[in-house]
Amino acid sequence: MSALNNLIGKRLDLTAENLAAFVEASGGGVSFVNIDEAFEDTHGECEMAYGATTNIVLWSRASKKLATVINEALDRGLVTAFVTAPIVYHVDGRAFNLPIASGERDYRKPHWLPIVFNPPTGGAA
Repeated sequence: MSALNNLIGKRLDLTAENLAAFVEASGGGVSFVNIDEAFEDTHGECEMAYGATTNIVLWSRASKKLATVINEALDRGLVTAFVTAPIVYHVDGRAFNLPIASGERDYRKPHWLPIVFNPPTGGAA
């Protein structure tokens, strides 16, 4: 039985290590929707934004814990984040009804930057 099979069907405790294991077991290409469905304590009132730019939204209705864990996993190099096609989120069943961000710049109105998480060595995009 693969590591992914061991994780399927269980709501996991939201930690940087568990997130990294989930991304690795999934082979990468993990969306916020996948994380939301696999982990406990992901829902809240936070909007996750991209860096210091204005109006680039990564995910909304996130918990503070989710934001903290993702930042920790990225900072520690446990996972990497890559821009992906919006269709990934449409297939996963949850996409934003916002214009897509076309670059790293400030926007007057909110734009969505769809991303996925991969293992540090790459993985699916």
